[in-house]
Amino acid sequence: MIMHKQSILIVLLSIFLSINALGQELTVLGFRPTSEIMHVPIQRADANNEICAMIRVLLPVSGVTFEGQTVGDSPYNGSEYRVYMTRGTKMLKVNCPGHYPLMVDFRDYGINALEGKRIYELKLKAQTAGVQQQADPGANYLILNVQPAQGVSVKVDGTSQIVDGGTVSVYLKYGRHTYHVESDGYASEEGTVEIGPTSKTVKEVRLQSVMATLTVSPETPGCAIYVNDRLKGTGTWGGQLPAGLYRVEARKDGHRPQTVTVELSQRDSRTVTIPALSPVYGIINVNYRPVGATVAIDGMEAGTTPDIFRNVTVGRHTVTVSKPGYQSRQEQVTVGENQTATVSGELVAQAVQQQAAPVAVSTTGNTINGHEYVDLGLSVKWAACNVGASSPEDYGNYYAWGETATKAEYTESNSKTYGKTMGDISGNPQYDAARANWGGTWRLPTKAEFNELYKCKWKWTTQGGRNGYRITGLNGNSIFLPAAGWRSGSSLYDADTNGRYWNSTSMSDSRVANNFSFGSSFLSTGGYFRLDGFPVRPVSE
Repeated sequence: MIMHKQSILIVLLSIFLSINALGQELTVLGFRPTSEIMHVPIQRADANNEICAMIRVLLPVSGVTFEGQTVGDSPYNGSEYRVYMTRGTKMLKVNCPGHYPLMVDFRDYGINALEGKRIYELKLKAQTAGVQQQADPGANYLILNVQPAQGVSVKVDGTSQIVDGGTVSVYLKYGRHTYHVESDGYASEEGTVEIGPTSKTVKEVRLQSVMATLTVSPETPGCAIYVNDRLKGTGTWGGQLPAGLYRVEARKDGHRPQTVTVELSQRDSRTVTIPALSPVYGIINVNYRPVGATVAIDGMEAGTTPDIFRNVTVGRHTVTVSKPGYQSRQEQVTVGENQTATVSGELVAQAVQQQAAPVAVSTTGNTINGHEYVDLGLSVKWAACNVGASSPEDYGNYYAWGETATKAEYTESNSKTYGKTMGDISGNPQYDAARANWGGTWRLPTKAEFNELYKCKWKWTTQGGRNGYRITGLNGNSIFLPAAGWRSGSSLYDADTNGRYWNSTSMSDSRVANNFSFGSSFLSTGGYFRLDGFPVRPVSE
């Protein structure tokens, strides 16, 4: 009878311990977007060919699985997982051995939905009971040094591994293990390695290139070259591509694109000439008073008012009207094929002023130096319009970070600050587009000032036929920030759906700078390549 009772107690104790081991809870230590750049080699597209968001899940426990709108497997390197999810996802379920399932709702951490091509960080803490997190003494490290270092896929024992700068580190039990390395345009390599107790195993893997070489030469200068709809460069372009069938296209604003198809074999070398692009024209009718004012189109003097300007290439143009003794006006106009775009108005006579000091500011009513502002009750006044805009909903001009003039194309080769170590540029007329173009005390907002604006009330709306956010301060005053998109190469992207605005704050990576971005369902701060053109919304004390 005593033995029977002891047996019952042992069974109950075992059940209790099992339940306790299986009943631990995961703890969320934090969830946030990072400023890391998602380079092409680590990108992953979903079924709609849209670039996914990636979540770095910091949890040093093997065997964890994830549920939700995930895409593909989730590589694990011994301390973190990389989980790819579709744009717009709001929740992730985490299944950790020995723990209750955890549902992470991103909205609880101020993120309404994941943004594509962004990297996020989720920190989790597992309970120690029932989970073996210590290294097995019967294991050692395998280090694979792989060439090429970018765009390479590595599997060890059939499991995808994280490649960091061409290096893979895996903790493996003693014994024989397999590896497989592949990359587009290279012959794959596979083999076996022995892991033992003496020291870590280091293996050099150098894939042999079977790339083809393609040179694209357009007959029309200044074309943007696209290969399978990916921008490769401007003008004549040459590079290496894996064997396959490619669609090569030359594009230029105001011209009809030209496309050729080319099939490349391994180690092939081909040169493709793209025929001249045909320009497409429209008309701009400028009817400004007073008569005889100078008209410039995209910075080039074209004539005087009033006049009709023919043979203007289709697309968006900047029209500037100026005359001594009057305030200049600048308007954005979109020209359609065989259509007439009309710009009309009247220049305002300048008030006669005495010579001011170099940094003097003309402030009248709700304007500073001739530009309207809105007081939102914040530490700075916010301009009512973007630089180069004639109304709050007008997109205005686009500037590469650290540059003060617009340009026809935005590329790495013509960027003045890409790769240059710089500090904060707010108020520096050499680099600040707001100060250089508006003068006075107008300047680029800092990252901190954009964060202050973020605390206002944001409402997605339409104004003047343009989408954007109505931002209302605590004092009830508001500004409109249009979803003006951004420029790369010679093209405009995401206009009327997303907005990207530069601030003055640089980042440790000299290729990128801080910006504030938004869409109808998200607001975000982070880094972006300095070479691209974003609009500028100035601030002033």
